[in-house]
Amino acid sequence: MAGALQTAPLPAQAATEDMAEDIRTAFPQLEIHEWLGAGGMGRVFKARQPTLDRWVALKLLSPEQARDPEWTERFTREARALARLNHPHIVQVHDFGSANLGAQEQPYLMMEYVDGVNLRQALQNGGLTAQEALSIVPKLCDALQYAHEHDVLHRDIKPENILIDTEGRVKIADFGLAKLRDEIQPDFTLTQSGAKLGTLAYMAPEQVERPQDVDHRADIYSLGVVFYEMLTGELPLGRFPNPSECNGTDPRLDAVVLRTLEKQREKRFQNAAEMKSGLENARTAPMPVGPTPSWNELNYEYRSESGIGSWPWLHIVFGKDPLTGKMKRARGIVAIGVHATGVLALGVISFGLISWGVFSVGLLASGVLAAGIGSLGVLSLGLVGSYGVFAVAPVALGVTPIGYLSAGVTAIGRDVASTTGTVEPQAAAWGDYWMPILGRIHTYWNAVGLTTIMLAGTWAAWRSRKPRSHIALFFVLSLLGPFNLLLSRATLTAPRFGEQLRREENTRRQEKRRAEWASLDKLRKLSQSWVTEACRTDSPSARGKALLAIQEALASSQMDLVRAGLLSIPKISQTSADKKTFRELARAHLNFADVDISNLAISAVVSMEPESTDVDRILAMVDNAKESQLIPMAHALGTLSHRDFTGRYADPMLSLLERGMVIAKAKTRGDSYAFDERMLLGPLWGARISPEIEAKILEWSHLDELDDGTMTTAGVGYNVFYHALSTQANKSEATVRRLLQLAQNPDITNIAGRSLWGLRGTIQPAQHSLVAEAVIRLLENRSTAYLWEQGLELLSTCARAQHTDALQALIDREALPEDYRTRLKSILQTARQRS
Repeated sequence: MAGALQTAPLPAQAATEDMAEDIRTAFPQLEIHEWLGAGGMGRVFKARQPTLDRWVALKLLSPEQARDPEWTERFTREARALARLNHPHIVQVHDFGSANLGAQEQPYLMMEYVDGVNLRQALQNGGLTAQEALSIVPKLCDALQYAHEHDVLHRDIKPENILIDTEGRVKIADFGLAKLRDEIQPDFTLTQSGAKLGTLAYMAPEQVERPQDVDHRADIYSLGVVFYEMLTGELPLGRFPNPSECNGTDPRLDAVVLRTLEKQREKRFQNAAEMKSGLENARTAPMPVGPTPSWNELNYEYRSESGIGSWPWLHIVFGKDPLTGKMKRARGIVAIGVHATGVLALGVISFGLISWGVFSVGLLASGVLAAGIGSLGVLSLGLVGSYGVFAVAPVALGVTPIGYLSAGVTAIGRDVASTTGTVEPQAAAWGDYWMPILGRIHTYWNAVGLTTIMLAGTWAAWRSRKPRSHIALFFVLSLLGPFNLLLSRATLTAPRFGEQLRREENTRRQEKRRAEWASLDKLRKLSQSWVTEACRTDSPSARGKALLAIQEALASSQMDLVRAGLLSIPKISQTSADKKTFRELARAHLNFADVDISNLAISAVVSMEPESTDVDRILAMVDNAKESQLIPMAHALGTLSHRDFTGRYADPMLSLLERGMVIAKAKTRGDSYAFDERMLLGPLWGARISPEIEAKILEWSHLDELDDGTMTTAGVGYNVFYHALSTQANKSEATVRRLLQLAQNPDITNIAGRSLWGLRGTIQPAQHSLVAEAVIRLLENRSTAYLWEQGLELLSTCARAQHTDALQALIDREALPEDYRTRLKSILQTARQRS
């Protein structure tokens, strides 16, 4: 008996006389001739059975193993498996039982003696030819088919367990790991504990990963490994080549060998008879001309084991169906292949809820030719919307869109926004909002789709054992996705129809404003002539006539004369004109329907020493003020309050500011005729303000900030800072800290310098120490002359005794200009005298 138990010759002295005597005593019916060897499951002896005149192999468990129930169970399992089987290519069992050896019961197995070598020894002694391998494998297929039909799984097929006698007969031996499928009890301890039974290099993937879920197809895989090793002399590990690529083996055998080695057992031969049939068919098939099919085309499939219904979560497939000759179709929740159908489908031709491909159809389809409810593509057709070079849909966006509502370079439709023609407001709004979004989605999705399918192709080429040049080509193609993404991000610019509309609107406003100024020019000249005469001191009669003309104009029904009269009142407020009369005439126009006249009336009333009732009427108008009245109202409140917004004028001013800032934040940059927040903030220049107004100003000063917290000079936040925050008279500590923060801005003059300028003369003594410390830190890191000038002015007021060391450090700097050093020394002397 050879096999796994005869791994190497053992010295004769190892079988002691005591052992031999014990065996002869236990087996009087046998003539023990020699010790064949020892293996994982005991010792094997060659013996002769005189009564039947035959040679047998006597297999005994070692004393240590005989005391272990697990090994006893395995030994019994082998006996039961062999007892079921009676096949010319399976070692036959003659007897099984236990014998008393050395005062211990030891199981034994008496079986057929095979006079020869095992397949491992044959491979080591020069190997086998392809013809010899082809004569052995069909016999092994027959033996396994017979065993499987009798519900016996071997689970340890390997060269050591395949015996070849001197006449070339083949036998499968060592069923110690066999599994009887009709056994009620589960496998013994090793299997129960999840251990892997078998020899790793020859074990099927499921035998390694799920040892309790093994069926007869694991033996098919193991036989495939043995077959591959017989043909190539190597094990199929890692990314292994086809057998024909190793030593010129018949390429017709490649498909058979590779099918037995499929990782997923559903793709292998489903039984040993099918493998034998496939082998016979391959031997009789015509020789292929040129490369083998597996060399010419991809042949790879992956299907996840779990999913929803009959659809797996992921299905990747490349190659043709051998039965139909058509390309295989990927079907799954996520499907990737040449033909793909799924919830998410990526392929050359794809169908899915979300699909990408050269030709794609879906709820959301993207690709070269795309059709769906919504579509993104070079040529796109959408039932609702589409985006592409040529797009057709009710709502179409792109280079040449056709739709009910379309926006693009050359747009065709009912409501259109075209960079080369008409721009309708609704289409412009859709185009400005959606084209950048859809452009990015299209760009990113194309990159993801192309990269994913090409990486899947790279993997398929690798698993299909394609040449490295093919694998490299697929990988290089997969890089087109990121390259396309970078290129598109660098070149993609969406039309800005809104800007075009705004330019047109700006032009219309400009023309309207010019017309208004032209019409007002005569009124200004008329008003100026009245004012000039009203201010004359050398001619009382001329002065009287001018004032009478203004009064008549204010009482006129002609609006142009009313405007001219209202324009004149503020200019004659410093003359000896009767303020009461002119105030009453102006008051009559406060609530005039024409907003321009109402604004002129507000300025006129305020300039003529308004009474308390006038103030009340103006304050009552704040809540209902129109956009064009906000700025005149704010300036009127500034005059009435004498720039003190801490009392009754605080809330009305805050209301005007809040409404105005909403408009300012919404306006478009660069629109010279839009609302100007600088004019609204003008009354706050140098004013005292309430804590509520200050809190809002602090909040608004953060508008348009960059990500790093710095401020730019083009924005609403900058205007708030420049015209209100830095100029207010009664700065709180929060405002001081905000200005000190802005002093760190990279913009030295307009922001950093303005922040220090705004602190001069407007901070309280309690804030001096805070300001001094911040300014010293700033000067330590800045050398700009403007900042130093402003900083030294602040230090001359704020520095205290506790700052002397820091001031001395500034003085000791070698690169410090002498005039700065001199001024710092003076500041240092003053600071020492302050507590």
